[in-house]
Amino acid sequence: MAQIYYVDAQLGHDTNNGTNSHEAWQTLENVNTIVFQPGDSILFKTDCEWFGHLHPHGSGTVDKRIKIGSYGTGSRPAIHGLGVESVILLVNQEYWEISHLEITNKNPEGVVPGPRRGIDIQNVNYGNDTNRVTNLDTITKLHDFYIHDMYIHDIQGEGKKDANGSAGIQFSVLIPNISEGIPAEYSVNQRSTFDGIRIENNELRNIDRSGIIFWTDWKSRDLLRHADFLYGDKTKTPWTPILNTYIARNKLFNIGGDGIAPHMTESAVIEYNFIDGYNTTSEGFNAGMWVWNSDKALFQYNEATGGISIRDGMAWDFDQANRGTIYQYNYSYGNEGGTLLICPENEGNGIVDCIFRYNLSYNDLYQTFTIGVGDTAQNIQVHNNVFYLDETMNTNHLVAQGGNNHAEIFNNIFVNYGTGTYTKKDKWQYRHNFYVGNNVPDYETIPDGDYKKKIETAVDAIMLSLIKNYSNTQPVKGHALLNEGVYSWHDQFGIEEGNIWGDYFYVEALMRLNNPSWKPYW
Repeated sequence: MAQIYYVDAQLGHDTNNGTNSHEAWQTLENVNTIVFQPGDSILFKTDCEWFGHLHPHGSGTVDKRIKIGSYGTGSRPAIHGLGVESVILLVNQEYWEISHLEITNKNPEGVVPGPRRGIDIQNVNYGNDTNRVTNLDTITKLHDFYIHDMYIHDIQGEGKKDANGSAGIQFSVLIPNISEGIPAEYSVNQRSTFDGIRIENNELRNIDRSGIIFWTDWKSRDLLRHADFLYGDKTKTPWTPILNTYIARNKLFNIGGDGIAPHMTESAVIEYNFIDGYNTTSEGFNAGMWVWNSDKALFQYNEATGGISIRDGMAWDFDQANRGTIYQYNYSYGNEGGTLLICPENEGNGIVDCIFRYNLSYNDLYQTFTIGVGDTAQNIQVHNNVFYLDETMNTNHLVAQGGNNHAEIFNNIFVNYGTGTYTKKDKWQYRHNFYVGNNVPDYETIPDGDYKKKIETAVDAIMLSLIKNYSNTQPVKGHALLNEGVYSWHDQFGIEEGNIWGDYFYVEALMRLNNPSWKPYW
């Protein structure tokens, strides 16, 4: 039978049974000795603080999560790590819900910082207990993690990248005794992953390195560089993505490195998140919200600002081994590294079938697009976006840097009231874009850059359509020139009647576009 356990740092005692608020436990150490059962809840008293780390044991089931939360009224229960590696740690456990706590992990004075994390969920060779040899044929899974309404802040640790660094929330699938992507010789391992991660409505502030990050050592595939086994060997560590990820409505502030980076996922949805300040302390390369070595990630309705430096410092990123990633309906502004990075490797099959559409960029700095040196980006589509720069900006909208890769840029609006310029990139196709403001490119600069020609072409087409589709085919003196036209719409005269001039103001507008010196009758 499921049980609720209470923990009260002020009035509890570890000799209590913990099963009601008047018989609450007191310490984290006591909680860490218990193997909890499906449906159990571990509730921490509001207005209380604990110091150290929380590592409860046990797993829930598909219909009975184990829950960590709070009880009472007042401020959130707070757990302060004071330099532990992970404030809340789960290893090879599943079906857990964590909510309504405050977490910090400040570096003790005089201590060299190591990796520090707020919430750390690990899959370490899950299901490997009975294997005699490495099992690559079947995939074990840890299911159903729901992290919501947490306040995680001041996670102070070293700034290493990926699974070895610091983070607010981290999910990792780890192979023991792995070195440079290759498992130790004669080691026995189990191919494994996570299935079902939901991270919602959390606030993260002042996090060293990564806000939210995923990692797996089972990452090797042809899309990645593989000639020197930098990313492992697909015959030993085949790509095994993290499944069913949903990250939404989180707010992140002052993140030292990457903001939201659910790497090596398949069909992850990242939406309605907000970040203000990222890459603020790291000496590495970091972006706002992005994935690496992932398939079919969908980023939508997110907002990113405050990216620092041009290492990377941009809001969004099509990075190495991305396939089918989509950014849509996102808003970026004031990012020092620009708007979008396209970052293929020199080797591997690169970045494939990625789409950037329906997004708004306002006053992003440096350059709108940053392009990596690799030649392996294929079928990148950037369309129906608005990129706006006011008179204070010197951002370059279009540049020619980077490798010999392929992208299509179409149906976008580029507004430039600043001093930035446009440069054509070979093998990029430009069509039906509209350029407004300063340094509007001509056709030689950008192959579809002459907007005046576009307007003239449109006017000609409209006039031709009027003549072809609406004119009287047998004009007789005194009869209408147009079969269907309007000459007095406000007085309800001439609605779809034949008349001499049609809709006068519409025709005048066309004439003005085609011939600015045309003199109207009134």
